Amino acid sequence: NNTSIVLSSFPQSTDQIIMTLKKCEDTLQVEHLQKLISILPNEEETKLLQDYKDDILKISPAERFLKQLICIPRIKLRLELMIFKKNFDADFEDYTGKLLDLNYPFTILKVRPITNFPIL
Repeated sequence: NNTSIVLSSFPQSTDQIIMTLKKCEDTLQVEHLQKLISILPNEEETKLLQDYKDDILKISPAERFLKQLICIPRIKLRLELMIFKKNFDADFEDYTGKLLDLNYPFTILKVRPITNFPIL
C-alpha cells in the first residue's frame, strides 16, 4: 500500500505526525508534507473512511492514519500552507533578486536617458 510506504519514510510515528499537523508545527520537511498531500484520500475514499464505524483496530495502520488525517480541518489547505511557509524565505529572496534585475535597466534610463531613441 502506497500510504504504508510513505509513512515508513517518516522519522516520526503516525501519532506524532498527526499532532504536528493539528498544531501546524514547523518540524516536517517540505518533502514529507508533499508526500502527505500525495496520499490524501479522494472524495470516495474519504466518505468510506468517515462512514467506517467498526473497531478502529480492525483496519490497517495506514487506514487508521488516513482516518485520523481526514479529521483534521482543511487538511490539504493546511499542508499547502505549511509548504508555502517553509519555502517563503527562499522564494522571497529569489523573487526579490529577479525584481532587482528587472529594475536595473529602468534605473539606468532614469540616470542616463536615451536621447537618440527613435520616435515611432
